[in-house]
Amino acid sequence: MKKHSRIFTVILFSLGISSSSFAQLSLQGIIDFDLPSAGSTGKAIHFRADSSISDLSIYGVGVANNGGGTDGVEYVFPSIALQQGDDVLLYRDSSAMSNYLGSCMNSFEVRLQASNSISQNGDDAIELFKDSVVIETFGDITVDGSGTFWEYADSWAYKDTLGMTWPNGWIYGGPNCTDNDTLVSTSSCPYPECSSNSTIHVVTFRVNTANINVGANGMYLGKPGVAQAVAMTDPDGDGIWEGTDTLDGTAGGNFTFLNSPANNSNWATMENLTGLPCANPAMFNFRILPTFSQDTTLGFCFGTCSPNTVCPAAAAAHVVTFRVNTANITVGPNGIFVGGGLYGSATGLALSDPDADGIWEGTDTLAGDGLGKFRFLNSPANSQNWATQENIAGLPCADPAAFSDRTLPVFSQDTTLGFCYGTCSPDTVCTAPVAPQSVHFMVDMNSPKAPSSFTQPYLSGSFNAWSGDAWPMTDTDGDNIWEYTAMLNANTPIFYKFSTDNWVAQEQFTVLDSACTQNTGGFINRFHTVGSAADTLAFCFNYCTPCASVGSNEDDKNIFEFSISPNPVNDLLKIDFANEGASVELLSTTGQRILNSTIVGGQCSLNTSNIPNGMYIVRLFSKGIVSEEKVVVNH
Repeated sequence: MKKHSRIFTVILFSLGISSSSFAQLSLQGIIDFDLPSAGSTGKAIHFRADSSISDLSIYGVGVANNGGGTDGVEYVFPSIALQQGDDVLLYRDSSAMSNYLGSCMNSFEVRLQASNSISQNGDDAIELFKDSVVIETFGDITVDGSGTFWEYADSWAYKDTLGMTWPNGWIYGGPNCTDNDTLVSTSSCPYPECSSNSTIHVVTFRVNTANINVGANGMYLGKPGVAQAVAMTDPDGDGIWEGTDTLDGTAGGNFTFLNSPANNSNWATMENLTGLPCANPAMFNFRILPTFSQDTTLGFCFGTCSPNTVCPAAAAAHVVTFRVNTANITVGPNGIFVGGGLYGSATGLALSDPDADGIWEGTDTLAGDGLGKFRFLNSPANSQNWATQENIAGLPCADPAAFSDRTLPVFSQDTTLGFCYGTCSPDTVCTAPVAPQSVHFMVDMNSPKAPSSFTQPYLSGSFNAWSGDAWPMTDTDGDNIWEYTAMLNANTPIFYKFSTDNWVAQEQFTVLDSACTQNTGGFINRFHTVGSAADTLAFCFNYCTPCASVGSNEDDKNIFEFSISPNPVNDLLKIDFANEGASVELLSTTGQRILNSTIVGGQCSLNTSNIPNGMYIVRLFSKGIVSEEKVVVNH
């Protein structure tokens, strides 16, 4: 199922390139058909818009002929807009290509006339540029592809797995497979975009919102790292919102629904599936995308595991009175609020204290199904001011899988719930304040895992709402060992990390580092319980020991050295390593594999353009040895 085509016939020789920060166009196929018209008439390049593009002219393409290295940008696209999922065919001969492809020509929303520089001969590498910088490469620009696995003479190469970087995820017709063809429909080697065997299909997502009140921004389908990936609509007002996307039916993946997100990072508005069988706890309780072999419609009910758009009967709603004692804090000028999962906002329910006894109250009508998540916040300035929330991380009343929110209990009648701010007290009686203790934090930035350059290290953790710049550390004697002393409540568990320059870099632990860390809510952080006396926590950056005990062969995972560039990375990450055939993986902080590749000719590449910003681990396997490096993805 495709949209109506928008046909542009453009011959461009020189256009200016403007600046942008996020790659949205990718290579999809390289074509060198042997057509009856012969010559260059069967040459074309297939591109796909991974997301909407407002100005295509920031992209260009070049053919690296005969292994002679880059020829730079040889064709610049016209200044037009693309929609997400649009296929672009850049061809040499419109008539010959139309005759061969027939109705399949309609599979390409945008068709462009190429210049003579698009001259690949089946053994040439192709480079895709953005703002004159290479963002994706097919083949090896320093190798003549004749006789290699990626040769496509009189044939084609096609990206069969979305988001992959060559050589991974590509399939090939084989040299000369289109010889003597007259029509793609009768070919024994049809181009996959024109084949009924293609794994790319249109998916329609339908979600019933009968059990929620949809906010002003409407419903969205979100993907990891992008809260507003697909905007949904409800034109008939029946409460069932719909949206479509073009996806690989064999790739799987994760998704979620969000109620009125304000931006691509507004995850507090996502549905809460914590603990339900349809949630993937390794991916922040997103749903799991099934596999499919044709255009598909998937039905859901928001916040439930219903297998279709029929929502289960809502739990009976009752009046809930929240009462929270604030004796252990100083309430700010904006007062106390209930927020979090139930509301998707830091200012969901305003509380009041008319008798000034320090106990703030407010009422709401809520379902008593025991699934709602909430938290108290002290004087939030706006709906996204999460730094003002109470800190109950690590306490038994906090759900680590739901951003340390509290959980609404089950009830079957109007109910009054009592709390003490920042504690797990079962009522409004606050225990005597815990005596604060001095905790002296020290981090040795001479560590082999410390960033090569930085300006200011910081202490970030559950005690300061994970701020990247609230607690700067100092190095008064210039020995590159940075320090910070904090007064923290005794007998209180804390989670923390050392970071630099407001999260430009941070410690990146894996499941292998357990001596000083703990996995909470999918994040691996340092863990410590504050004692009843002053304490000092001294570590080598990204280790659980002081630097003096860190040897050059700390364990086998650090024996082999390899290089990655650039770091931070925006789009294409290059890995250089001498051992041919070594396996390379990009892992999340929880150890989940995101991308993978293989060292060929001393290097490989990983395309990070479609994964969320943050810290990741590049892990390399060679001859039974594992080595790791940290990389920051920053679009």
